Amino acid sequence: MIRSMLIFIGLLFTNGGYMMAQTGNTGKDHLAEKFENWQGKNRVLVLYAPAASHPEYVKQLRMLESRKDGLAERDLVQVALTDGEADADARNYLEKELGVRRGEFNLVLIGKDGGVKYRSQQATETRDIFSTIDAMPMRQNEMRRQGKQE
Repeated sequence: MIRSMLIFIGLLFTNGGYMMAQTGNTGKDHLAEKFENWQGKNRVLVLYAPAASHPEYVKQLRMLESRKDGLAERDLVQVALTDGEADADARNYLEKELGVRRGEFNLVLIGKDGGVKYRSQQATETRDIFSTIDAMPMRQNEMRRQGKQE
């Protein structure tokens, strides 16, 4: 049931302009390429857990699903992976490049500049993620530009 829910959420994110990493093609080179392509264009929210049934992982996905509009507004791409979905290269890449800790729930927010802006081992309220993003200088500039266009 949870796996079906995650696939459904993945389809929603994919169709809504977001991306949820799925099983396969999640090796280091593939992830590195995706992160490289997103840099300068998107912020990335990485969710990583030992299993799809991990309570914090499930809770975080539910919170994010209810705020899809805010994700799009902030150019936020979501990458959700579990130990079972990611291959060894992907796990090593996430651990070495992003400081993801195996065996735990990890939430890592990466700015458009490619730097880690926030991390937590607990599900984080979407409003707190958004306020972290909205306080970033680049986001402040985006909001000013959007205000001028209206």
